[in-house]
Amino acid sequence: MKTEKEKLQAKTVDQLKRYAKKVGAKIVTPEGKAKTKDQLVNSIVMKERLSGKSLGAKPAAKKLAAKLVEVPEIKSFKVVNLGPTNKGVSRIRLTDMVSGESIAIPFTGRKAFGYQEAILYLKGLGIKVVAKARLNNGTVLLYTKDFGPSLKK
Repeated sequence: MKTEKEKLQAKTVDQLKRYAKKVGAKIVTPEGKAKTKDQLVNSIVMKERLSGKSLGAKPAAKKLAAKLVEVPEIKSFKVVNLGPTNKGVSRIRLTDMVSGESIAIPFTGRKAFGYQEAILYLKGLGIKVVAKARLNNGTVLLYTKDFGPSLKK
């Protein structure tokens, strides 16, 4: 396998001058005389080494600058179906995950799932639910961008 210098030595002086201009190496000495073939080769090799490049090598992967992503603030409510009480009435536990405030609301059965009644309850308080997540244990999380109202009417 040829080194950088060996690859450059195989080129003509005119090719080396064009390549030196391309990489930003000088083609004349400080006295103003034209550089020899060896001087051109050395100038090109040094320029490429200083810039982190080398002949025949694959270009280094560009590092991607980490971009900050703006994530919106949201508030979550946990909805758990408590099941029937000793009086036979089913209830839903609605917990504000920011303040820790919790309230039990009746589950009328008009809606198939308890979280839908929790959404209606929150809507009655003026809280708009923007998303939901269902956990494996049957718990549902409701999300809102509204931090204002309390759970208690």
